[in-house]
Amino acid sequence: MASKLNIPSVVGLGTDNIPFGITVFLQAVEDALKVLDRNVVYKDSITVNINNPKLRALTAQGQSFSVSGTNLASGEDHSALVQNTAAILEDLNALRNEVATLKAQLQGS
Repeated sequence: MASKLNIPSVVGLGTDNIPFGITVFLQAVEDALKVLDRNVVYKDSITVNINNPKLRALTAQGQSFSVSGTNLASGEDHSALVQNTAAILEDLNALRNEVATLKAQLQGS
């Protein structure tokens, strides 16, 4: 009984009248296509959406006042800087998680 190849463009091609070297080559192509298909990441398998960052602009302006020749940040500006820093860290952590998820999807895990 003759074997059949399953290459998409030559599905069911009988190997009876094909020289052995061509059969080996076509089988190698078929095997390579199967390996390639297992490693391909298709567009619909990527589900990560990178969200917009929370921080669009800094609200800390560097406002200060001088006490005995030493510049001190105002309480409002210090509070704004703390809030800006917290927002940047949240954005960084969210982006890190989204990139890790995307990397896992691209690796097929």
